[in-house]
Amino acid sequence: MMIKFFTNSFKRRRQLNQDGAAAMLTVIFISIILLVITISYIRLSVIESRQTSDADLSSRAFYGTESGLEEAKRAIREVQRGAMTIDQLNKDTCKMPQGFDPVLSSNDRYDIEITCMIIDVKPDAYIFNLNEANKTVKVPLDAVNSLDASVGINEVKIEWHVNGTSSVGGDGELDRPIRLRSRLDESLLNVPTWVENRNYPAMLDISLYARPRLSNFDSSDLESYKLYANPARGFGGIQYRAFGANVEANGEIAPARCDPDTPIGDYVCELNLRQLGGQSRYKYLQISNLYQPTQVRVTPFDNNDNNKNFNGGQAQIDITARSGDVYRRIKATMELAPPSLIPDASITTSGSICKNFAITDQSSDFLGLPGSSCTR
Repeated sequence: MMIKFFTNSFKRRRQLNQDGAAAMLTVIFISIILLVITISYIRLSVIESRQTSDADLSSRAFYGTESGLEEAKRAIREVQRGAMTIDQLNKDTCKMPQGFDPVLSSNDRYDIEITCMIIDVKPDAYIFNLNEANKTVKVPLDAVNSLDASVGINEVKIEWHVNGTSSVGGDGELDRPIRLRSRLDESLLNVPTWVENRNYPAMLDISLYARPRLSNFDSSDLESYKLYANPARGFGGIQYRAFGANVEANGEIAPARCDPDTPIGDYVCELNLRQLGGQSRYKYLQISNLYQPTQVRVTPFDNNDNNKNFNGGQAQIDITARSGDVYRRIKATMELAPPSLIPDASITTSGSICKNFAITDQSSDFLGLPGSSCTR
């Protein structure tokens, strides 16, 4: 009987030990699961908090770049009115113009600082968008060399349509994907044929205006030449057109060189204009878009085909700002030239243009005219 008692007692103790071990394992397993869930929740919370913080910092950094852009414009206006020199812009470095503070906010949590400001008032190219809000741009053809000495512009390269995949063009990003015309038409097409059925790049309406530097803005002194740059396929090599004294045809539709295999982000179409005249004349290049919005870049060259820098036409501004450890960057342009006396549109004729005016005190003469408010 004693042996049987000890045997049963041992079995009970062993059963209790096994049950305790199983409970221990269950507790450990559940604890591990709860720990994993807790860690995952904390990790997601940290990521969401970081994303929220980054979005806030990104917005503040972007506001910093906009503030920097306004500061850059203010510095340029200071140079224009003679209160600063171009060298004080520190245009070849990322430094702020002299007298300008890069720190916009010194808050410990949301500090905002302009980390880089580059102001180029004599860029090597003139860049702009042509769209519904900006249909015509006038480019003053004045250039300088590396020593800031004035030089003549004998040739310009005009590039347009930045190849992209978006459905909207001329917005400062990428132009829409395109097809190229297979031949050169002798007449302009209607808008639906160009846009809806073919989706060709924009055609450019390009005019050159020139007048002697020491003359009044009189019709006898003003020279003007026009051509239409046609984005057509099948014209290999660089396309040159003589403009000015030896113009080939005034008002012609000239083929441009357009490459359908242009990489994303590069200009698709190109046309070079030569024989623009010397330094003795003020010259303006007026460019308008037809059919499509587009982006345009104009690059000047001298008589030896050396790339030169525009002078007094456009400033190109590059701003980078920081908030916390988040950076934002924007690029913008600022027009420097005063408003041109060249109109956006004009009429050219070999004869005279006459307008007849009549003075009357009879209200009946005005009845029926559009917008008339005359009563008897």
